[in-house]
Formats: sequence, C-alpha cells, structure tokens
Amino acid sequence: ERIAALEIAGEVRLIDPAEVSSGWRTAHVVVALGNPPVDAAAARRANEVCLKALRRGLALLAADVPRNRDASSSGRGCLWFEGNHARDLGARMAFLARHPDFRDALARTGRAHLLETRNLAVIGRAYDEAYRYAVGRKKSAGSGPGLSVLHPAENCA
Repeated sequence: ERIAALEIAGEVRLIDPAEVSSGWRTAHVVVALGNPPVDAAAARRANEVCLKALRRGLALLAADVPRNRDASSSGRGCLWFEGNHARDLGARMAFLARHPDFRDALARTGRAHLLETRNLAVIGRAYDEAYRYAVGRKKSAGSGPGLSVLHPAENCA
C-alpha cells in the first residue's frame, strides 16, 4: 500500500525467497529490515544481507538497529530508516528510487568502505594486535613462556 501511495510501484520488486539468488544480480537497492536475529550468535554479528549488499556494490537501505549498524557503523554506503516504521521506510525508498545518482554514489561508497575496513590486511592487523595483547598479559602474569604470535605472510603460494 505504501509503495502504491508513493507512486514507486514500478521501481520496487519484492523478491520471493526462492528468487533471492537471481535478485542479487538485478537489484539496485537492498532493504535490510530490523528483523530479530534467529539466535544469540546471529545477534552478535553483522547482518549478512547488509555485508553482501555492500560487497556487491549495491545501495543499502537498512533499519537502524545494532545488527545492521555493525555492517557500517559510520553509515558509509547505507541509508538508515527508523526501525521497521513503514512511513520512514517508504519515504527513503522513494528518495532512492527518484535519485539514481545518489543511489549509485551510496553503492560505491559502501563497497569502498567494506574493502577498506574488512580486507585481509585489516583483519590480520586486528588479530595481530589481539595476539600481542594476549602474549603481553601472559608474560606479565609470569606463568611460563608466552604464546607464539603469527604474522600474515607477505607472499603465499
């Protein structure tokens, strides 16, 4: 009803779960609702739909909830809407439908952000920092030899 009222019905296509894989190839915008996670582990990690949209270079319209926020805490590449409020979702959906240049810039920015913040080097540095911290704590506790620290390989065959 909201889509029809905003006169964007020709711009929006709801995808049946069976069509999701083909939908990723044709989508311009991905909407990530604020659905509750299915288990505790899912609640602690970023919404995979958000990450997949950013990785594929698609504009992301996401409910402003912690699970979605974890995909881009700074909001780069995302247009947030208030929870699952249909009015806010519809208004922002209409905005993206009517502004393809903004939508494309949003998509490019989101992909760049994901590549900058979740690439192997960044992840490796985070693990290295955690291991170094753990080694320091172990050595300061004086409970035997420290843990060996793994460093990312420069060139792997």
